[in-house]
Amino acid sequence: MQRITFELDYNCYYPIKELTEYLRGLDGINSVSYNYDGVCPVIDVKYDGTKINYKTIFYETCAFCEEPYDGSIMSFDQHLGKEAKMYELNLDGLICDFCYRGVIRELFSTNGIISVVNSYCDFWEKSPEKVRIKLYYDDNIISKEELEKLCNKIKEDYC
Repeated sequence: MQRITFELDYNCYYPIKELTEYLRGLDGINSVSYNYDGVCPVIDVKYDGTKINYKTIFYETCAFCEEPYDGSIMSFDQHLGKEAKMYELNLDGLICDFCYRGVIRELFSTNGIISVVNSYCDFWEKSPEKVRIKLYYDDNIISKEELEKLCNKIKEDYC
C-alpha cells in the first residue's frame, strides 16, 4: 500500500467530507482521512499503486475542487520512505497564491520530488514576497544540478 498526503487551499470553497467520499470511490483507493483545524485541511490517502497512481489522485482532487489547472493542493508528501535530500527553493518576489499554486503543480509533476513541506498557511502568515519552500527529492531520479535548473526556471516564470 502506498500513501500520499495533500495540504489543501485554506479557502476551502469545496466540502472536505464530500471530497474524501469522492476519493474513496476511486478504484485503488484503500482509505482516505482528513484533518481540518479550520485553517488548512490535510487529506491523507492510502492506495494500491498497481491500480491508481499518485498523479491521478492529484488530478482527481483538482477536478473535484473545480481547479483543474492550478489545483488547490498547496503541499504534498508521497511518504516513500526513501532517504531524501532537502533543497530550499527561495522565491523572493512571489506575489500571489496563483503563482504559488503553479510552483507546487510544477514541483508535483517533476519525477524525483518526493515532498514539499512548506505550509501554505505559512505563506500568508509570513511575508509572501519572501517564500521559502523546502522540498525533498530522490537524487537517484533527479540530480541536484537538474533540480537547480528547474528551480531557476520556476523563479523566472513565477517571480
